Amino acid sequence: NDEISNSEYDADADPSFTNVSSVPDPSTNIGGVVSFEESDSTVFLPRLTANFAVTEDINLYAQYAHGYRPGFANSQAALTAGATTTEDVKEETLVNYEVGLKGSFFDNTVNVAAAAFYMDYQDLQSDRYAYDPDLGYVYFTENANEAYSRGFEVSVAARPAYGLEIDATVGYVDTEI
Repeated sequence: NDEISNSEYDADADPSFTNVSSVPDPSTNIGGVVSFEESDSTVFLPRLTANFAVTEDINLYAQYAHGYRPGFANSQAALTAGATTTEDVKEETLVNYEVGLKGSFFDNTVNVAAAAFYMDYQDLQSDRYAYDPDLGYVYFTENANEAYSRGFEVSVAARPAYGLEIDATVGYVDTEI
């Protein structure tokens, strides 16, 4: 539940697809690999988890965690092909909150796992594709600013009779970018 897909386009299957890391720089008309300036970042990424055994068969947990993806520069080819900004891609940060329950009931014949989460993104990095008549499809990344994802998942596994197991799972995700 921590990945957002922006396209079902299969770049590997399209012979006209060009990855920005190997396209010529249209501003100089010189082919070759696009070079990026060196980058250095140090990030503190805390993760705190608390578990509580309500009984021998029922456990509750809560988790708080930070995530990070470093920023980088798009190539001139991406800008030519349709990127909407000339700015570098900013670092993406994430704060994730999760609470859940895991338990066995009725002499271990029913197992339940339930979790609810909220993920708060800042400067979400969003992958894009654009078509340029000279370059074909060009891949680039832009920041989508703030985004969140929240939801829950519940799984139940029951063994009502010898040799019979019934499993059911339901989930819900609400995402805004």
